[in-house]
Amino acid sequence: MIRPFFKEIQNRLGFGALQFRRGNAHREAQVLWFITRKSDCARLVDLFQAHPLRAKKRRDFEIWKEGVALWASMRGNGRPHRNWMALEILSEQLRRMRQFDPFEQDEGEADPQLELMVNN
Repeated sequence: MIRPFFKEIQNRLGFGALQFRRGNAHREAQVLWFITRKSDCARLVDLFQAHPLRAKKRRDFEIWKEGVALWASMRGNGRPHRNWMALEILSEQLRRMRQFDPFEQDEGEADPQLELMVNN
């Protein structure tokens, strides 16, 4: 079964929460990995810098890590709206990249669905 595999990854990394969704006639089964703390997102950035992603996911990661750095810099004082505006720009940039990507995924490369949710 696939659950022990993902639980082992979560245990070894030491962060995040897993949610398993059953498949049905309209969708495949999914494993969602939620990471909600700034420090854990920073650890994930370190992990992906040490072990780079490939193709489209690598480009998505480059934008996402900028968002993590901005989020980590937010302290709730000064002018936080500037940081939120920067995050909005990064979000728009990522959305446009996903809508039109002239570099299709490498033939034969697996594209696992990994959903990372960032909540403050």
